[in-house]
Amino acid sequence: MPLLVNHGWRFRLPAAGAAACGKFLLAAACCLPAPAVLRAGATTTTTTTTTTTAAREISGVLSLDDCIRLARERNPDILAAAKQLDIAQAGVTTAKAGIYPSLGTNGTYLKRESSFATGLAQDVNRRTEDYTASARLTQNVFSSGRVRAQIDIAKKNVAIQALNYQNTVENVVINLRTQFLQILLAEATVPVRQQALDLLSQQVRDEVGRVSAGTVGQINVSRARVNRANEEPALFQAQDDLRNAYVSLAQTLGVEMRPGETRPPFRIRGSLDSRPTHPKLEECLRRAEAQRPEILARKIELEAAQRQIVVEKSATRPRVDVFAGYDVFSEPSTLATRSYYDGYTIGVQGSWQVFDGLATVGRVRQDRARVLVIGDNLRQARLQAQADVRTAFEGIVQAERTLAALAGNDQAARENLRLITTNVSAGLSSQLDLLQSRLDFTRAQTSRLGALFQYHVSLARLARAMGEAAPAGALTFGAEITIALDPRRSGGGAAAPAK
Repeated sequence: MPLLVNHGWRFRLPAAGAAACGKFLLAAACCLPAPAVLRAGATTTTTTTTTTTAAREISGVLSLDDCIRLARERNPDILAAAKQLDIAQAGVTTAKAGIYPSLGTNGTYLKRESSFATGLAQDVNRRTEDYTASARLTQNVFSSGRVRAQIDIAKKNVAIQALNYQNTVENVVINLRTQFLQILLAEATVPVRQQALDLLSQQVRDEVGRVSAGTVGQINVSRARVNRANEEPALFQAQDDLRNAYVSLAQTLGVEMRPGETRPPFRIRGSLDSRPTHPKLEECLRRAEAQRPEILARKIELEAAQRQIVVEKSATRPRVDVFAGYDVFSEPSTLATRSYYDGYTIGVQGSWQVFDGLATVGRVRQDRARVLVIGDNLRQARLQAQADVRTAFEGIVQAERTLAALAGNDQAARENLRLITTNVSAGLSSQLDLLQSRLDFTRAQTSRLGALFQYHVSLARLARAMGEAAPAGALTFGAEITIALDPRRSGGGAAAPAK
C-alpha cells in the first residue's frame, strides 16, 4: 500500500485505488484542450502592417478618408499601440494558466564506481546504478480567489489597452485633420498672396507709365516698389507654410521623404467650406462622459486596482491543490527479485502562510492608496474632457460668428478696390487710397480663410473631445476641393485647386 507524504498532510491509499485514480487523472490531462490564445483584435480592431506595406510608396491625390486609412496602417504611434494590445491579450493566456492543470516530469540517473557503491552502503550486493523517474499532474482547486482575480485583471488590462489604442488613433487623427486643414488653408492663401503681389506689380507698371507721361513724380514709383517688396515675404511665408504642412502630414502617414525632396509624392483634395452647425453643449458633455477613451480607461483601471487587492490578500490565505503521479525507482540491491519499482500516487496538497512579517498588509495598503490615486485621475480626466468640449464648442461658435460678420465682406472690398482704381485713374484718389483698398481686399480674403480654418479645426477638436472618430463627412469636408474663394466674389485671381 503506497504511502503519500507531501508537506503537511498524509494519505494512505490502497494500491489498486491509487492506480485507478492516477490513471484517470493522467488520461484526463492528456485529453485537456490547450488554452485558447486570444487573437489580436478580439476586443478591438487592430491593424497590422507588413514590411511590404510599410515600404509602399504613397502617391496620387488623397482625400481625408484616404489619409486616415493610411495613418491607421502606417503611423508608428498607432502600430506601437497595437503591439501593446497584443501584449495585453497574451497576458490573459498567462493568467488563465492557473485554471488548467500542470504536468511535470523529472528523472535522475546515477552510476557509481563499484568500490564506492559497496563501501558507501556497506553491502557487497549494492548496485552501481541508481535511477528514478516521476510524472506529476497538479490541479489547483482553491486559491482564495487569486486565480480568478488575476484573470479579471488581465482581461481589464486588455480593455485598457484597447482604449489606449483608440486614444492613440484619435490623437493621430486630430493631428492629421489639423495638418490636412493647414494644407488647404495654405493652398488657398498662396493664390491670394500671389494675386496681391500681381496687383502691386501692376501698380508699379502703372506708376512707371504715369511718370513717363509726366502726370506723377518718381516718388510714386518708389512707393509702389516698396509696397510690392513688402508683399513678397507674405507670399514666401505662405509657400513655406504649404511645404511644411505637407512634410508634417507625410510624417503622420509614415512616409519617408528622399533627400532633396521638398514635398512628398502625393497631393490632397478637400474643401474649406462651412455649413451651419448647431451642437448642444449638454449633449456634447454627455457623450464625452460616455465615450471618451481616457475616462473609460480610468474607470477600468479603478476596477483592476480593486481586484489586485484580492490577489494580494490571497498570499496569507489557504491554497489547495490535488495531484496524481506516477513514479519509478530502481532497486538498490542485486539480491532483490525486481530491479525497479513503480506505482501511482494521488493526493491533496494544502498550504497556508499564516504570517509573512506584514508584507501582505503593506502591499494591500499600497493597492488601496493606488485605488485613491486612480480615482483622482478619473476626476481629472472628466474635468479635462469637459474643458476640451467647452473650448472646442466655443471655438465653433466664435468661428460661425466671424463667418457671419465677414459675409459679403470680400465682395465689398472688391467693389471698393474697383472704385478706388477708377478714381486714381481719373485723379480723384491718391496712391495711398489705392494701396489701402488693396490691403483691405487681401485682408478680407485671408480673414475669411482663417475663419473657415478655425471652424473646421474646432469641429475636429469637438469630435476628439467627445471621443468620436467621426468620418470626414461629419466634419463637413467635401469630396472634391473647392477652396472657398469664388472668383465672382473675390475678383481678379481665384484660388487654385489643390494639387
